[in-house]
Amino acid sequence: MNKFVPLLALLALGTTTQAAQLTFHSELSNPGAITPGSEFSVNIFVDADNTIRELVGGKLRIQYETNLLTASDARVATEFTIPQGPWETDFSSTTSDTATGEIDMTFGAFGAPEGNQTLLIGTIDFIAENVGSSSLRFSAADGNGSFVGLDNGGIATPFNDAAFENQPIAVSAVPIPAAIWLFGSAVFGLGIVGNKRNQQKA
Repeated sequence: MNKFVPLLALLALGTTTQAAQLTFHSELSNPGAITPGSEFSVNIFVDADNTIRELVGGKLRIQYETNLLTASDARVATEFTIPQGPWETDFSSTTSDTATGEIDMTFGAFGAPEGNQTLLIGTIDFIAENVGSSSLRFSAADGNGSFVGLDNGGIATPFNDAAFENQPIAVSAVPIPAAIWLFGSAVFGLGIVGNKRNQQKA
């Protein structure tokens, strides 16, 4: 029975899921209720694991629903901040198509911090248009080879192992203040009282 233990151990190792080298995700910079007409921003990040010597750059595509949102601005981070975003201005750009709801962010640098980093890629400003729910969808704009880093020998190498975490967006109707309901109830009540008095006089 014991001779099967090594085989089972090898099978377990073979089915272990390995984390992606790059993981793209985002977060709302001003969290709170989003209603039609409100403006909000989304910061976009990439997590690079410790197998990457330097993340040189790449091209990320962001898609959104045009009947729900309008992108008013998109920009790549070009300064060292916390989290860091060391993308060189000469190599970084954004293109936006408001008709199709697609934004391409090209980010690049001569060198970026080594692995196990969370880097701010850029920020997109949105205006909520209508009530509804959807998500910002992330993908590699140019398919495999969209993201490039340096291997241990200093050679530029494409990273095809990337994961993308979409950002849920919900636009809700403007809530009616409780005072409005109380005022409406009071007016309705006065109307009933007035009708009863008129009936009594008649």
